[in-house]
Amino acid sequence: MTQRSAFRWYNRSLPSLLGGAIFFLYMQAVFKLLDNRNAAAPIRAGAVVCFFLSALGIANERRWGYSLALASNALWFALYLEVALRFGFRFNSTDAIEMIITAGVLAMLLWPESREHQAVYFTP
Repeated sequence: MTQRSAFRWYNRSLPSLLGGAIFFLYMQAVFKLLDNRNAAAPIRAGAVVCFFLSALGIANERRWGYSLALASNALWFALYLEVALRFGFRFNSTDAIEMIITAGVLAMLLWPESREHQAVYFTP
C-alpha cells in the first residue's frame, strides 16, 4: 500500500469559520487574478500569491498560513479603507464586494474559536 500525501487543498476537520476563510481566500485570489485593471499590477500579483498560499497553509494546518492570511487581509482591508476615505466611498460594485469579503475573512480569522484552534493545533 502507498502512503497518502498529507497535502490538502481543503481540510474538513477545521472549525467552520476557518473552513469558510479557506474558501474565501481562494475566491479572493481568483478575483484578483481575473481583475483586468493595469493599475498596481505587481501589488495585485503579490496579493494573489499571498491569498493562495495562506489558504493552502491554513488547509494544511500551518501557523504561517494563518499569519499570512491575517497580515494580507489586514493590509488589503487597510488599502481599501484608505482609498474609500480618500475618494469618498466611490467604489465600483466589484470593489465594494471585495472589501466586504476582505472584512469578512478578517473577522473569520479573528474569531475566538479560530484563534484558539490555530494556537493549539497548527504546527509552526
